Amino acid sequence: RDEKQVAERAEPRLQILGSKVTYSAPRRWTKPQISTRAKLEALQFTIPLPVTGTAAPNTSAIVIAEPNTDKLSLVDFSNSKIPRKYPAGTIIADQTDGDSWRTVLSYVHEGNPPYTVLDRFGVTAEVRVHFRIIFPKEDDAKVTWPKTLSQESSDFIRNLRINEQNKALV
Repeated sequence: RDEKQVAERAEPRLQILGSKVTYSAPRRWTKPQISTRAKLEALQFTIPLPVTGTAAPNTSAIVIAEPNTDKLSLVDFSNSKIPRKYPAGTIIADQTDGDSWRTVLSYVHEGNPPYTVLDRFGVTAEVRVHFRIIFPKEDDAKVTWPKTLSQESSDFIRNLRINEQNKALV
């Protein structure tokens, strides 16, 4: 009985790029818009936020999966996706999990309003995947959605897999 209750709460496993990349998304994230172009698949989720004084009413997350036809390494792939225009000090955390996964947290001071970006990269010999979620700035310390969104994005990262593999130490 307990297993059934856990299964009901668990998010369904979804897949892109055939079944090479699998993930689970929180139920409150909107059904993603899906784009498919020449072997690349991209999903964009809209995530509703409670409307508060300065924050946007929603934010977004994107997942892009594609064959690793040019055999990019994790470092080369992830470095190509992190904006070069970021000034020094923008990246506030950078963690590599094994040789296949990397997570980068950036705070974009110059944004209007400023925002935080969480990038998760996965690379194998066959496939590469990039997950990005934007956290709008929230000044009201009483607001709970940033903690909820942080937990949801951590869950998404833990469930994002290439060939059912993931090393998430985040």
